[in-house]
Amino acid sequence: MGATAELQRPDEQLRRNILKAKIRKNQLNIPKDVVDYIATNVTDNVRDLEGVINSLLVQSIVNDSEITLPMTESIVSRLVKLRTKHITPELVVNTTCKYYKVTHKELNSSSRKANIVRARQAAMFLMQKHTNLSSTQIGIHIGRRDHTTVLHACRQVDIKIKTQPGYKEEIQAIEQEMTK
Repeated sequence: MGATAELQRPDEQLRRNILKAKIRKNQLNIPKDVVDYIATNVTDNVRDLEGVINSLLVQSIVNDSEITLPMTESIVSRLVKLRTKHITPELVVNTTCKYYKVTHKELNSSSRKANIVRARQAAMFLMQKHTNLSSTQIGIHIGRRDHTTVLHACRQVDIKIKTQPGYKEEIQAIEQEMTK
């Protein structure tokens, strides 16, 4: 039997540290601007980070060339879906409120009405997914809530995506509206 563990997306500093460790381990020579670009744009998981580094290494060997920022941009654009629009906490809140037809005041309130809780949890989840804010910072943006409330909300959304028909589509609809 295996244990299951929920993993959060690594934040930018953790991504940068993972990249540096992989570069050190493999004794690679990768410029700082390349590391910065990868850490900023490859955000979903560690596997993607490693895939980009491996692809850069192969490309460098095949072409017998140094690893450069243009080479990196090309590889990252092929391997990872880049965000085309900068998503801010305000954009997440505004889009979520509009989708669920709740006001900012309601979203930030302590109300436990189902539709407001649903909107609030979705907003926290989307902020966690699409911004580099910490759980504490997200909590501040949404009614001055504690970081544990944000973590709980994100877990609840993950569960609903897996168990409630149509919920995944709700989240995707909000995401689509945010990236227009």
